[in-house]
Amino acid sequence: MVANIADLITSQFNIIARHMTDHCLDGKSDSLQRQPDSTESGISSAIKDCYSPHNFSQSNYSGDRQSQSGKSETGHLDIPDVFKQLNNNDHMQHHHDHKGHSHVEGHGHHWRHQTTQPSDISTPIIDTTPPITDKPPTVSDGSHHIVGADKLPVGALRQTLSVLDENPTNLSVDYLKSLKAEGISGVRDKYQLPNDRLLNPSELAFLDRDYAAAREAGMPMVTIFSYTQQAGGADAPADLVKAQLAQLAPVLSKNEDTIGAVELGFVGAWGEWNRSTNGNDNNTTLAKDIYDGFSKALPDTPVAFRYVHLVREIFGDNPPANVIMQNDSIGESHGTAWRDKDAGSYNYSGDYEYIVNHNLMTLGENQESGTPAEILKRVQDTNITSMEFWGSVGQAVKSEGMYDDIVAAMRQNALNDGIAF
Repeated sequence: MVANIADLITSQFNIIARHMTDHCLDGKSDSLQRQPDSTESGISSAIKDCYSPHNFSQSNYSGDRQSQSGKSETGHLDIPDVFKQLNNNDHMQHHHDHKGHSHVEGHGHHWRHQTTQPSDISTPIIDTTPPITDKPPTVSDGSHHIVGADKLPVGALRQTLSVLDENPTNLSVDYLKSLKAEGISGVRDKYQLPNDRLLNPSELAFLDRDYAAAREAGMPMVTIFSYTQQAGGADAPADLVKAQLAQLAPVLSKNEDTIGAVELGFVGAWGEWNRSTNGNDNNTTLAKDIYDGFSKALPDTPVAFRYVHLVREIFGDNPPANVIMQNDSIGESHGTAWRDKDAGSYNYSGDYEYIVNHNLMTLGENQESGTPAEILKRVQDTNITSMEFWGSVGQAVKSEGMYDDIVAAMRQNALNDGIAF
């Protein structure tokens, strides 16, 4: 019996060792040794060697950057010597519904704050501590001015999706210009990240090329990062979220001029902070860490929160000047109480009044139900300045002649905020 258990443990160590060294050595020379000692110390040694800080230098991801003195500077992510979590699953489920950039139709998301993790999803193997702990610059100027709001698209948005680990196709300048010809004011681009590893150089370069195309086309981008487009799909643990954000920060900073807004994203289904398989739905510490990371990388760009209670818990009655809202359920209302407005966007008493009293700028999309009249009412009441129209409700907005009225109301909100467009 003891021998059988020992053999089983040794077998599992071999599986884990092969998985982790294959993952690390992927793309390196095939001549490199891939069979570490099967003992626990041998595995730890192999992992330590493979995942050394040298292998995660900044030059591996975005190229050596030149300092003001002209000398090359290379930074690295802080990678622990030995991973605390080992994953017995060699493969996480990938979503093959969308490859490259495609228009994203609607999704049902009426269930809120469910944090039960499916039994077939195990914790990703990577446990990292990102270098984004520096305090962000002060973003509030003591007035009602919204930092970077002049970059926000005003009016109709178009949503696209790119799954970065499925050989996506970049946005083209011609496509973006064709959207402008349709009257689209900005692209809300969802980037689906791998939920079990750090980003690789090609994925970071892909994002950079998208921003370059948007810049050439003169199309503002609203960026959101997520891990799954399915209810109950696996997202990532907090440490990996922060590590990937640290990788993304240089690309975001380089392209801030074309980023109209960035959404908090990352957590839960669609990056909407609900149904996180890692229990992060109400993780205010993680929300603040993500906000700080974005504020540091993008000091002149609004950061959109999905849920009001996170803003209230983090900032109290003084939301910073770069905080705006993102509402994925505009117009799906079933009564007059706060809980009946916009399909559960307001989860606690006082949430709705908070965004109205603070006049928080909001961007978003209509939901699967609701009416054009309800959408117009919400635009007028909650300072919505841009949104995507999709599905049957989006079509009804146009067929019932309400499209121009709603767009005009969003433009009036922007003008009231002092935004020239």
